[in-house]
Amino acid sequence: MAISFVVWLRTRATPCPGAVTIEFHPPLADPGSYAFRLDLGNAKPCEFAVSLPGAASNAAASNCGMARELRTQLRDGQLSIAELSFAAAPERFHLHVTRNTEALYELDLEPKYAPYPTTRADDKHFCGDRARVVPTCLRGSSECEPFPVSCGAPGACAHAQYCCLTPDWGKDFGPRAASECASQNSCFAHFGHLVCNADGDCPSDMRCLASPLAAEFSPALRTCESR
Repeated sequence: MAISFVVWLRTRATPCPGAVTIEFHPPLADPGSYAFRLDLGNAKPCEFAVSLPGAASNAAASNCGMARELRTQLRDGQLSIAELSFAAAPERFHLHVTRNTEALYELDLEPKYAPYPTTRADDKHFCGDRARVVPTCLRGSSECEPFPVSCGAPGACAHAQYCCLTPDWGKDFGPRAASECASQNSCFAHFGHLVCNADGDCPSDMRCLASPLAAEFSPALRTCESR
């Protein structure tokens, strides 16, 4: 009986730890050193840091003892951090993220786990109960709203191009993507708003008005809106 028990201990599969994936909207995009701290209620929080450009998922860490993975994305030559996954399934945890000591995220989160666990065959590192969380960034920080307008000055865009404001792109690709020079058709195709100074800057069926996006950009500008 004792022999059977010892063999079972040695051959049984390691229990799946579960996992949480944190989605950053906007992604962490500006160059610098990003420090992450995950307080899962243990004696000491898990802490590690990575730098952009050149983020790596195997960054040195302290007090973590669990698998971690950073998912990055590349747009127009700019690398950004879109997700952080860690192998644990806490009921709640505290997230703290800084860039060069500037606080970007500081909040408590309560993951909602999917009804069906992920099998080891599907993901050997992050199997078990899985959850996704989308934390709210600290408003006014460099990686959050209001987004800076990079093309609002007269002459900032080439001929036949306009400054196009698209806050959803900022949330998906980083603050720089929220305002870009584009043609009218291209801007409207992705539901953007054209920056203007007078009605003459807008298509004939639109007027130059105080922008409904004022809370999402700094400084607040006027945009072409339907009559």
